Amino acid sequence: THAIPIQQFYIARPEKDTTRSLNAALKKGQHLLLTPGIYNLQRPLKVSRANTIVLGLGLATLQATQGNSLIEVADVGGVSIAGVLLDAGERPSPHLMRVGPQPSARRHQHNPTVLHDVFIRIGGSGVANAQLALEINSQDVIGDNLWLWRADHGSGVGWDVNHTRNGLIVNGDHVTLYGLFVEHFHQYQTLWNGNHGSVYFYQSEAPYEAPDQASWMNGQKNGYASYKVANHVKTHQAYGLGIYCWFDDNPQVKLHSAIEAPVRRSVVFQDMTTVS
Repeated sequence: THAIPIQQFYIARPEKDTTRSLNAALKKGQHLLLTPGIYNLQRPLKVSRANTIVLGLGLATLQATQGNSLIEVADVGGVSIAGVLLDAGERPSPHLMRVGPQPSARRHQHNPTVLHDVFIRIGGSGVANAQLALEINSQDVIGDNLWLWRADHGSGVGWDVNHTRNGLIVNGDHVTLYGLFVEHFHQYQTLWNGNHGSVYFYQSEAPYEAPDQASWMNGQKNGYASYKVANHVKTHQAYGLGIYCWFDDNPQVKLHSAIEAPVRRSVVFQDMTTVS
């Protein structure tokens, strides 16, 4: 470990900083220290330099105001994003955070990008819409405590109010996540397309408020699995998964399967719990 002088950080304040000032600091090669508060952003923060740190204090909140993404990380190594809450706005965003372009063939095993304590919310504080919370395209990304939430309570909540598609899509290979929480998105909570992926502890809840079964169908299947490993994936491992359904208001609604994965010896699940 090593200490980084505070002089290398741009100290951001929500009452004065904008997307332009924050991106200007990143472009100059500064790290970002986001002091507590809500940062209304019209465009995403662009993290294009290797080894950049974006550190939020007091769960600094980035809020989309123009249907925009909030953080875009280039396919570089050593980036650290930590301690931030990303909040969708009323105008629909295609995604709220993306790590790397798609497709990506660059390995970063000796200098991985790491996401620590990153929380993404769609609804809860008001009407909000986003098709996707987090997309990981780079290889060798490590995640530690990620909570991706389509709100099921609070303000701006409802099957036809806070519109979404998926919580997490992983397209990169060699991605490892510790403590992954994904809840209430309309389709797959987690869709894993990359190889050599690993998850250690997964907590997920299906969307609770589907008005009827016809509104929540995946082709001929009832509902969408929470954890979907794509059929082409050759290697994957996941340990300690808890997936929950609660359809008390609509007991006729069913979920066909909590987990879907190809049947291969190198695709391994261990210690799964499902509760309905």
